[in-house]
Amino acid sequence: MFRSKVKESIILGLLTIILMFLIFGAGQSIYDYYRGPIYIVDRYVEALENKNYEMAFSLLEETSTQKVGSKADIIEYYKYVYDTESCLESIEKVGVNGESYILQYNYTGFSQTNQLQLVHEDRHWRIRFPFTSYEVTVKAPYGSTVLIGNEVIQAENEIFYKKSVLPGDYNVQVIFSNENYEPYHQSIRVPDVLEIDMPYALCDASIRGVKGLEMQLDGRRLINEKGSVDFTNLLEGTYLLEVEDDYGYLEPVEALITLDEGSNLFEVHDMLLSDKGKNKLGIFLSRFYEDYLEDIKLHSYKASRAYFSEVVQEAQGNLFIEWFVNNKDIQDADIFLGLEGIEITSEGYIKTTLEETIELTNNEDNELSEGKEKQVYRVFLRWETIINMHSLEWEIVNRTLVESIVAYKDSLDRWVQY
Repeated sequence: MFRSKVKESIILGLLTIILMFLIFGAGQSIYDYYRGPIYIVDRYVEALENKNYEMAFSLLEETSTQKVGSKADIIEYYKYVYDTESCLESIEKVGVNGESYILQYNYTGFSQTNQLQLVHEDRHWRIRFPFTSYEVTVKAPYGSTVLIGNEVIQAENEIFYKKSVLPGDYNVQVIFSNENYEPYHQSIRVPDVLEIDMPYALCDASIRGVKGLEMQLDGRRLINEKGSVDFTNLLEGTYLLEVEDDYGYLEPVEALITLDEGSNLFEVHDMLLSDKGKNKLGIFLSRFYEDYLEDIKLHSYKASRAYFSEVVQEAQGNLFIEWFVNNKDIQDADIFLGLEGIEITSEGYIKTTLEETIELTNNEDNELSEGKEKQVYRVFLRWETIINMHSLEWEIVNRTLVESIVAYKDSLDRWVQY
C-alpha cells in the first residue's frame, strides 16, 4: 500500500508539472500574440474592414506620418482610398516576408495584394505608413507665403518651398511680399504635377556700402560684412531700402530703389554720425586727450596706450616717446584740440583730422649759465585719425602725422618757429 501511495504521488507531481508547462506555454503564446506583430496586423485589418480609420491611424509608426500630413489629412485619405476610389470589402493575410505581412485587399470587382511593413519601436510593434507620398516643390520669390491646401509651407534655401503630400488634387496659393502683385493660384494633381514655377521675372540687387551695417530690403535683413550684400530672387518693382547701424552711432538711411529683371547695382556710402555718435565721439576724444596730456606730464606712454588698437600700440608709443620723452624734461603742459571734418569710411570707421596745439614747459640746460632754465614751446601736430566705433570700446586703429610745427617763446615773449 505504501508503494502504491508513493507511486500515486509521483504521478500526481508529474501531471502537475506537465499542466504547469501547458498553462505557461499557453500564457506565453497569448502574451506573444498580444505583444507581437500579428496582433497589430489583426487589429489593423479589423479597423479597415470596420472603416474605423481613426483606429488604423493609431497603429501607424509616428515618424512615417510626420511629413505626410495631419491626422485629419491621413484619415481623409484612408476614406478616399477604401470608400470613394474603391469599395473595400475584406482583407486576407496571405503570407509573411521578414517583418512584412502580405495582405490581399478584396474590393468590389477586383483584388489587390500589397505588403504591410512593421517596425519595432519603444517595445511595441507599429505599422509603417503604407501609402506613397510625393514631394511638391514650389519655386517662389523670396518672402512669399506659400500654401498647399490650407497649410503654410516653410521655405528651404530661400525660394524653394517643399512639402510631402499624398496623391490627390491640391490648390497651391502664393502670396507675394510685394503687395503690387496679386496672389498666384494653381490647381495641381499629385503625382502628375510635382514642381511649380512662378510665371514672373526675378531680380537680384547688390547693395554696396559701409561694412558692419544692417541692410533691409523687402523684409529681409542682412549684415554688410564684406562691403556689399546681395538680395536675390525678388520680383520686379520698387522697394524701400533701409540701412541702419545696430549701435545707433550713424543716421539711418532710407531710399526707394527700382529693380528690373536681372542684376541691379546700388551704392550707399554717404553715412553721417547721429547725435548719439557725435556725443560718443566727443566723450571718447575728451577722455583720450585727458590721459594723453597726463602721459606727457609724467613722461610715460601708459594711460593713452589703451585707446589704440593692439596692432598700432607699439608704433604710436614710439611716436609719443620721440615727441615728448626722449631728451626732454617736461615740467608742465596744456593742450588745445581742433577737429577738421568727419567721414565714415567703407570699413565703417570714423576718419577725421585732429589738430593738437600743445604748449610745453621744458626744463633744459642753459649753455651760458651752465644751469637749468625753463623754456616754453608750442607744438602743432596734425593727425589723420581713424577710429573704430564698432567695438565694445572705441579705439584708434590708425593715426598718421601729416603736419608738424614747433615754435619756442623767446625772451620778448614772441613765438619763433623752428
